[in-house]
Formats: sequence, C-alpha cells, structure tokens
Amino acid sequence: MIEVLFKQILSTALVTSVAIIYASQSLANTGSDESLLTISEIADNNEKYLSPFEIKNLEKLSLQGDVQAQIELAIFYGSVDGGQQRKKAFYWSSKSATQGNAEAQHYLAGFYDYASDGIVEQDYNKAFYYHKKSANQGYADAQYAIGDMYDTGTGVEQDYEKAVYWYRLAAAQNQDSAMNNLGSMYENGHGVPQSDSKAFYWTEKAAQLGNYNSQFSVGLMSYNGVGIEVDYQRALYWYKKSAETENHRAQNNLGDMYDTGTGVVQDYEKAREWYLKAEPYSYVAKYNLGMLYFSGNGVAQDKVIAREWFEGGCADGYGYQKSCLRLQEIAKLNKGQKPKI
Repeated sequence: MIEVLFKQILSTALVTSVAIIYASQSLANTGSDESLLTISEIADNNEKYLSPFEIKNLEKLSLQGDVQAQIELAIFYGSVDGGQQRKKAFYWSSKSATQGNAEAQHYLAGFYDYASDGIVEQDYNKAFYYHKKSANQGYADAQYAIGDMYDTGTGVEQDYEKAVYWYRLAAAQNQDSAMNNLGSMYENGHGVPQSDSKAFYWTEKAAQLGNYNSQFSVGLMSYNGVGIEVDYQRALYWYKKSAETENHRAQNNLGDMYDTGTGVVQDYEKAREWYLKAEPYSYVAKYNLGMLYFSGNGVAQDKVIAREWFEGGCADGYGYQKSCLRLQEIAKLNKGQKPKI
C-alpha cells in the first residue's frame, strides 16, 4: 500500500520535496530492494530532491564544516516549500559563504536581493557585497549579477562601463544571460560604441546556448535586418526555438509569418495555431485572431467572434490599440456609418 501511494505521489506534476522525503522514508523502512531503487531514481531524475539518506549525510558533513556539503544542503532546503526550510537554506548558505565558497556567496546574495520569505530584509548593499565576493573568485553567475546591478543601478550607482566589464567576464565563461545583455549594451550604445553587428553577435551566441529571450531577439533581428541582412529562414528557425519554450512573442511572430506568407508558404491554419498558443499572454495575438475571423482567412468569416477577440485584445483600452480601433470601426458600422476597414 505504501509503494502504491509513493508511485501516485511521483505521478503528480506538482509533487513537493517534503512529500518525496516522507514517502521515500516510509518505503526505505520496508527494506525492499525496489524501495531503494525508487529512492535512487528520485535523486537521479530530480536534482533538487534528495533521499533521507543523502540529506542525513549532507547534514553530518555540514556539521563537520564541509563547505560544499553546506551549500548543497542549502540549495536543497531552498527548493522545499515552507519558511522553516528556507531559513535552513539561509543558515547553511551563510555558513558556507563565511568559509569562502563562491557558489554559497552568490546564493546568499539572492536572499538580500529578493527578501525571500521575510527571512532577511531586502538589502542591495549586502547583496552586492556577497555577489562581489563570489564574482572576484570567478563565479560566472555572480559576475553576471554584478554586471546587472551596475546596468540597472540596483544597489550601486548606474555605470554602464562597469556593467560591460562584468558582463564580459561572465560571457567568457559562457554565461548566456551575460551574453544576451552584452548584446543589449551594443544595441543601445550603453558603455560601448553602438554596433548592431556586435549586438547580433552576442545575442546569437546567447541564443545558441539556449537563452530563449536571445532566441526571440535573434529571430526579430534576422526578420528586420538588424546587424545582419534580412534572413527570413533564420528568423523562422530562431522564432521556432524560442516558441518551443513558450515565448508568446515568438509564437505570435511565427503566426504572423504563416499569416502573411513571409519566408514560408502562406498557411492560415498554422497561423491560427500559433496565435492560439500566444493569445493567453498576448494582446497582439488576440488582435491577429480577430483579423482571421473578420476576414475569413482559414476560418469561416464570423464578425461576432472577431469582435470578441478584438475586445480581448483591447482590454478596455489597456491592451493593443489596433484592437480598440477595430472595435470603434465596428461600432460605427453597426450605427450605419461608413467604416474605414
């Protein structure tokens, strides 16, 4: 019965770490080989989930002063829901950071960045202090964080040149967010001479490492010919990559390419499919869906449904203005005035 319960827990998408801990402990008490295999599979397939045996071992090593065990234990507790567990994450990351562990210093800085669960008050000075200690040891994520703080003026005086310096250090270690932000610095001429070609270079490097924001940006730059010649096939490729990560802007733009037949064979059905994927988060996609129904492209013409999509896109004036304008024109049409559409 316990094993059945445990398998049910594993099959739930929203399974919590605490549930796994107690369920695996119950299985372990049965002493069966199957239970041990199941616990091992949890550790292998769910990096932030640890078996009771692993937790006990990490706690033992942490109490003995093992800095790596301390940060691993901190990361585990940080992944478990509940303020008490997060307090343990703060405690053990503090212990490891005090002993000079760069990963722990960066992790600890995050508590001061975001004031997680009210464990500490938000303190950008302390966040910067710990990020800097980690960054000075060459920890790439911390180098990126320092660059971002200088870039946005968070906890320090805004300084684009210093931001670029730290972004470069992180980018040299293939930190994709730093590469993406370097691209933005060149695009806007912040801390460096403005250069569309260098903006494209760094953005594409980040995209190749899987940064979904960069993947969208490379698609957009390729589509519009920014930093590169117009290349619809490249735009299509990167939009699809970004769309696979549920980037609604990429999904909408893919829909637009199929809608207009730009770089692809015109296909209203595919356009509609991509717009529908994007529309929960995109006023523009709602407008585009409205236009399909308004014009009868790929669907039976239905101006009632079209108006519903325009209403969603307009969002009482807070959404996409083209939707609001369409609604105004439809209202004029209903009153017998000559429409502009």
